[in-house]
Amino acid sequence: MRIQWMTLTGLMRVGLMFAGVALGQSFSVATVSVLAAENDSNSPDAAVGIDHIAEVEDLPPSRVRDEVAALDPAAQKRALESFQAHAFPVADLDHLHFCSQGTPLYVCGPGCRHAHDEGEIEMGDEAGLVLEMEEAIATFDSAVPVSPFPASLKFHSNPGSENVIFLNFSGDSIAGTRWNEHESWAPGPDVSIEVRPYDIDGDYSTFNTTEQQRIFRIWLRVAEDYAPFDVNVTTERPSQAMFDTNKVVHVVFSEQFDENGYQVPYWDLGVGVAAIGAFGLSNFNTRHNPAWVMTVGQKFDNRLADVASHEVGHVFGLLHHGLLPNEEYYEGHVALGEPLSWKPIMGQAARARQFTRWSNGEYFNANRTDQDDMAIIASKIGFRPNDHGNTNETATPLIIGAGGVITATTVETDPENNFPQNRGMIGSRNDVDVFSFLTDAGDVNLEVAPLRISTGPNIPNVRGATLDVSIELYDSDGTLLESDDPDGSDPASITYTAEPGVYFLHVTGSGAGDPFASDPTGYTDYGSLGNYSVTGSIVPPASIYHGWAIANGLSGDDAEPDVILQPDGLTNLLKFAFGLDPNSGSFGPVEFIQDGELTKPGVPTLQIAASPDDIIAVYIRRKDYEAAVLTYTVQFSADLKQWTPSNTSPTVLTDANSTSDHEVVGIPFPNSVPVAGGGEPLAARFMRLVVTLE
Repeated sequence: MRIQWMTLTGLMRVGLMFAGVALGQSFSVATVSVLAAENDSNSPDAAVGIDHIAEVEDLPPSRVRDEVAALDPAAQKRALESFQAHAFPVADLDHLHFCSQGTPLYVCGPGCRHAHDEGEIEMGDEAGLVLEMEEAIATFDSAVPVSPFPASLKFHSNPGSENVIFLNFSGDSIAGTRWNEHESWAPGPDVSIEVRPYDIDGDYSTFNTTEQQRIFRIWLRVAEDYAPFDVNVTTERPSQAMFDTNKVVHVVFSEQFDENGYQVPYWDLGVGVAAIGAFGLSNFNTRHNPAWVMTVGQKFDNRLADVASHEVGHVFGLLHHGLLPNEEYYEGHVALGEPLSWKPIMGQAARARQFTRWSNGEYFNANRTDQDDMAIIASKIGFRPNDHGNTNETATPLIIGAGGVITATTVETDPENNFPQNRGMIGSRNDVDVFSFLTDAGDVNLEVAPLRISTGPNIPNVRGATLDVSIELYDSDGTLLESDDPDGSDPASITYTAEPGVYFLHVTGSGAGDPFASDPTGYTDYGSLGNYSVTGSIVPPASIYHGWAIANGLSGDDAEPDVILQPDGLTNLLKFAFGLDPNSGSFGPVEFIQDGELTKPGVPTLQIAASPDDIIAVYIRRKDYEAAVLTYTVQFSADLKQWTPSNTSPTVLTDANSTSDHEVVGIPFPNSVPVAGGGEPLAARFMRLVVTLE
């Protein structure tokens, strides 16, 4: 047991105030994208294309020119304005069409839409890998009703954001929109489209366990794609007031026919339909919502999620990423199942790859090198705040459990983020998340794993990862000790035999391979973003005091509690108890704001309360004093001979909700205390603080 004390005098009772966070398939599939040219002034420029089109005669002789020429004047004006707004690549003319209102459509060539059941599709070599996704362990036990939408399927990626992506699996009634007006909607504009709920078993009244799994995984994948942005990806229907803000992207998952047997608009043209650049327009919700994801033949969660993210990208203003000279959609490179398999989200939406990411055209022969996907999306909804500091000075301490074990949940195991410790999100190619930890001598084992969605045993593909993680370990001097940068979505890990001290773990996104080669592989670090979890183990210090000594660089005899290292005369124990730096020797009285913050650690002091006769003994106390096996005992005396412990509990003088590890407490001087020899009690004139470390 270590016992030490400090003594202050209260002799003069006047004037003692001291300042006190696609199914890879063998067939071709395209995405249909409807441009919201009306009211749209924020679309991105294209890398190549037809721009400055003012008259029909400015278009090259083509089918497109003939279509535009046949429109009425108002629709023709709208069509010409869309060329000026979007500068479509010349290659897109083969797939560009215009409806009667002058709205352009991206349309794939004949035969691109296959409305077969999954079992009837003749699959390529990738089929076995994707089908094995269904072997994942069930997380839902029984069927649930479609309506009301079950609470167990209500997920939110960023609750509280004013921007929303609503993934609607329960069906809807679509009326009064541009979709009702299109010629492909046979009943006509006055008839609502009664979208059926998402279904794979023919029972539209319930979601079976497989349907629930897929809904969850689709949400996980889309949420991961949009994790860097200030948007809430949710399966819970927003309020009408939220829809009225024109900041809700409504995504419906639709079959070929609605509840009344009518084929839904644009079904024959592709796997998805959306209004480009419509987000935030004054008529966005009433005219341009929803975006459509067509489900028949596309029921696996990775394909539906890719199409959903792709279509929502259009709503934010993105065009397709393709190849020069004339490929509209880039399907990516490297075979599915390989660690460097990659494609852009705005490329071939239904082609399965290990990584599906936002792009700025950093790949071989890209046709749209000036479309920075993330910058365009952020211009509409902004980025999420940085969750961890980027430097050692602003590092987030890792939460260490019993025995030095580091644990963490994932977005998949903890979608509500009830346990956020030791988790993070890389939000840009320049983002570096830094964590700190304290260890005693011994092995340090750390693993940082990107989000990888459960898809069955031994399936290293289409797991929804968007982050290729890279980690580095530094000591307190800033020396790089170890690093790991595995290719693909594998976790990064480090094992290091450490000396006692403070260490820093740096986490960032990484690139791999050579996407600019004529036979491209991999990807750059653009778009290597997303969620991760830190797990592992360290050697915990023997006590909180020992950890404090290590954190302050003390070792050997210098780490002993009784040692005085500085000329101020304070022992290590007193500095530990008062939150002071053992390597510094200049401390004044503690300073604080009443009911506020501790502004400057210091030694005990005295404070005048209501009147000059009311004096309070004030000192700093560690909030974890019980765990640290510390006791603070205030004693009073009238003659410096007889000391009497206070029988009053300390009062916390600073904000109890402060994030500081220390608090300022006070105990009033008693009116009288016993004196040596048993004489008449006298007024207390002195106090001392006894600190004991068990």
